[in-house]
Amino acid sequence: MKLWLRLMWYAIRARIRPALALPGDVSRLRFRVWPTDLDTSLHLNNGRYLTLMDIGRLDIMVSSGLWRAVLRNGWTPIASATKIR
Repeated sequence: MKLWLRLMWYAIRARIRPALALPGDVSRLRFRVWPTDLDTSLHLNNGRYLTLMDIGRLDIMVSSGLWRAVLRNGWTPIASATKIR
């Protein structure tokens, strides 16, 4: 549920974010790590980090105007591979 709250917060703020001119512009989002994001070792685990990165990908699509084409064509934007170090 807490990730849905972050997604809703992004949706509210997306309207006031500046548009991106890809490929040169940079999208930056700030998140706080909540205690419920931590694993038993008190680290932000890889699964939660990747979930937050999904909101970042959504921001790039919305801010650049690509989101309209995604919805119109029924595309499913995914990350085919990730590597976290």
